[in-house]
Amino acid sequence: MTRLIVLLMLLTQLSGCAGTAADNGLGYSDSINRASQNSENVLKLKFGMPKAEVMKIMGTPGRVENHRVDNRTLQVLFYPIQEVGLDLADSGIKSVPFVFENGILIGWGEIFYGETIEGSAGTKQEMIIERRGQEE
Repeated sequence: MTRLIVLLMLLTQLSGCAGTAADNGLGYSDSINRASQNSENVLKLKFGMPKAEVMKIMGTPGRVENHRVDNRTLQVLFYPIQEVGLDLADSGIKSVPFVFENGILIGWGEIFYGETIEGSAGTKQEMIIERRGQEE
């Protein structure tokens, strides 16, 4: 029951741009399957997990961002997650950010990303974006 509540809370917080199958090198059904599996895998994650452990659970991210905010170095891994809404317009694959500091998971979801990365617009921020495909 706790897992269901956590999943529902996570899914209500999640929003963002969904990548297309062409963006990540997967076929459409493969993208749906991966996003659906990630929706289950996210329930296994805990704050404070090392990046290597998160990647073992979630697999290769669709996109990676590296940020320098003030004196903090943050890395963001984006994973496709299947979101189920009340109707078809609210459902689909969303790209969910997972934020790491010094290789440790400090939070995830669009709200956390917005507050941590985008909310630092008034601070000194540098960003490097890397695209990673399935071939890695």
